[in-house]
Amino acid sequence: MVKKKDDIDPISVFELAPLRKKDILCAAADRCLDSNAFLKEVQLKEIQPLASHPSTLNMLLGLFGRPGGQPKQRSKLYRLGCETLADERSNSRKESR
Repeated sequence: MVKKKDDIDPISVFELAPLRKKDILCAAADRCLDSNAFLKEVQLKEIQPLASHPSTLNMLLGLFGRPGGQPKQRSKLYRLGCETLADERSNSRKESR
């Protein structure tokens, strides 16, 4: 079967590429955080894989911005990150239990 030029394929496949360094710096700056300090902490803790994806980057930025900062040990950071990502954000769902 020959496709016509104006036929539209109903299925498209996309792959999300890892975030770049400048994307991470921009996300931190958008939250009014010290982007260079955030990036330095990510590098010191060797958690670049978490920072390179939007959902886990968002979690890291939230932890970085809190008063106690991120936990010092990576195992505690991963645990807190999992708890944060699993937290229910919908008030109606929380109320309905």
